[in-house]
This record gives sequence, C-alpha cells and structure tokens, in this order.
Amino acid sequence: MNRRRSGFTLIELLVVIAIISLLSSVVIASLNTARLKGREAKRQAEIASVMRAISLYRLDNPGSYPPIGGDLHGCTTNTCLSVLTDELVPKYIQEIPMDPKFGNTSTGYRYCRSGSYPNEYAILRQSEKTGAWCSVQTPAPVSGTFCWHTAGVPTYPRCN
Repeated sequence: MNRRRSGFTLIELLVVIAIISLLSSVVIASLNTARLKGREAKRQAEIASVMRAISLYRLDNPGSYPPIGGDLHGCTTNTCLSVLTDELVPKYIQEIPMDPKFGNTSTGYRYCRSGSYPNEYAILRQSEKTGAWCSVQTPAPVSGTFCWHTAGVPTYPRCN
C-alpha cells in the first residue's frame, strides 16, 4: 500500500507559527515606539499652543502672566494646566490640552509661576518614557526659589 499524504506535518506548522510570532512581536515593538514618539510630539505641540495662548494673554494684560492663586515654590498637582482654564479658554486657546496618554488635564503638564517675579513662568511636562519632569520656560532668573529654579540652578532639565 503506497498512500501519498498531502498536507503539513506538525513540525512544519510549529515552525511557521514560531516565525509568525517572532515577526509580530517585532512589529508590535516598533508600533509601540512609534506611538510613544507620536505622543511626545503631541505634548510638544500642545505646550507650544499653551505658550502662545499665555503670550496673547500677556499682550492683553501688560506685564502679567495668568495667575495661579499666589506664589508657589513647589510644583504640586495644584499647578496643573487646568488652573489656566478661566484665564485662557476660549479667548486665547480653544481648550486646555490633555495628556495624550492619561486623557486628563491634571496629569502630564504643570504651570508654575512666581508671585515675586511676575515676568517668569514655566510649563513642566512629564516624559512618558522616563517619568521625569522637564521644563519649558521663560528665561530663568538668577536668584529666587521657584518650582522650576533655585538661585540660577534649574530644578528640572530643559525639555528637548
């Protein structure tokens, strides 16, 4: 009896499944990296739009950046960008941006301002990759203590 079998052996199927699994894991890793870079780019664009809105606010209110309710020397959750809603929305910006990963205005971004130095402010953003905070700020003062700066030494590194 000479029967000829057609089809795949179990070994051949396992090899194909292993190759497909390996390729799909490489693709998924690449997609996650691309998503992370996309969210970081979105953060940078959103901060730029908030900074433009703050600049427009200052043009309409000479010598003044939006208040945050006093002189804050430590950035806490009370300084999240949502404190700017009453001052900036809708006249200067359509809405306060939300962190692209967490989807709310109370994480990811912070607004810091000193009552002692009204010509300075900083916007801090949190890196999704490292979790570290970095600052996008006006020129740093050479003295004073701020949530982002102490006597000429940055508390947070500059954002790239």
